[in-house]
Amino acid sequence: MKAQASLIVAIIILVSISSFVGVVLYKEQVGPFSTTTTTSTTSSTTTSTSTTLSTTTIATTTTSLTTSTITTTTSTTTTTTIPPEDSPYGVYAMTPISTLNIYRSDPDNLEKQIKNIAQSGAKWVRASISWPAIQPDGPDSWNWEMTDDFLNTIEDYDISIVALVGPTPYWAAEEECRVNNENNWVSCPPGNITDWENFLTEVVNRYGYQEGGKKLVRYWEIRNEPDFNSWLGSTEEYFITLNKSYEIIKSIDPSAKVLIGGLSQLAFENKSTPDFLEDLFSFPNIENKFDIFNFHLYDHWGDLEETMTLAKNILDDHGMDDKPIWITETNPNKPSEEEQAEALSSWYQRFIDAGAERIFYFYVINWCGFDIKFEECDDYVYQRTPTQGGLLKAADHSPTQVYYAYQEMTGVS
Repeated sequence: MKAQASLIVAIIILVSISSFVGVVLYKEQVGPFSTTTTTSTTSSTTTSTSTTLSTTTIATTTTSLTTSTITTTTSTTTTTTIPPEDSPYGVYAMTPISTLNIYRSDPDNLEKQIKNIAQSGAKWVRASISWPAIQPDGPDSWNWEMTDDFLNTIEDYDISIVALVGPTPYWAAEEECRVNNENNWVSCPPGNITDWENFLTEVVNRYGYQEGGKKLVRYWEIRNEPDFNSWLGSTEEYFITLNKSYEIIKSIDPSAKVLIGGLSQLAFENKSTPDFLEDLFSFPNIENKFDIFNFHLYDHWGDLEETMTLAKNILDDHGMDDKPIWITETNPNKPSEEEQAEALSSWYQRFIDAGAERIFYFYVINWCGFDIKFEECDDYVYQRTPTQGGLLKAADHSPTQVYYAYQEMTGVS
């Protein structure tokens, strides 16, 4: 009897240690964006199988004792982790040279700013590849350093990039448009489409995933809000630009994906450029000129579900219902930081439920437009219409309540 009792005590100690180790391993290996499935069997082990996602399997053992039997139960837990590129969570940021960017109050600390994004749990950044920044002085001038640093730093933090390509440098803008729009010449179409083609060819050759490229960018967005005041050319001129861009990108990197320029949500109600979408979608073979449909949706401008339905309907009407839908700018536009933080998770979930695959928050920092001094924005951001509360404060990049809500939503808090 004494020997049997000693054996039982030894088993209890051994099982307790193995259970503790199993739990510790489980806590260390389960990360954000994961789902867990548990199966249990008595006196046997069941192995869980994986689908297309990566899995980690942790087995824990518990033992129950009776006067006559020892029953061992093995529980196998399989954790499925979503690859970063499949995460729906993104933010919008731009290069340091852009007027609208996360670096204006801290231009020398690029890595700090990207680290802020990474620690939010965002796995996507919509980042500007600025034509005026790379070719500021003419077709023979090339300045890569700032864009290289920006994109390399994002890549270092395992964040996927959507490259927003544009706008137009002064020297390349169509002359009449430039003269008539002296405060917005960056939105003019190029006077010579060859200048755009040459620029885009060099950019894709440099940053694409093809052999010899830096393998930093696979997703390319062609201009911003072409239905609105970010594109002052005609719908036909935008189609030509999109068409040429698609051909260049795919010829260099066949694995690349091309996004149509992020449309304003006003396009679906015909409140921006009249008939822009209908005219654009009437061009021949338009369905083969982009891979991902992309637009912007703010609560201030209209209902989320209604706008998503309008977008799906127009794609369906033109035989493009298989196109993925991405939202590359969004903000719930709540009247206070507290309400913005409370609304964030449900705002994203509504997009996901409505069929959006990627959602990019606008903006990383509090944004007050161009009429309020940058250092004063934090005091006014929720007094404006519409409000554009960010993840970080504009003056010192300290976290807002919205930042912590974003972390909780993405699973890193």
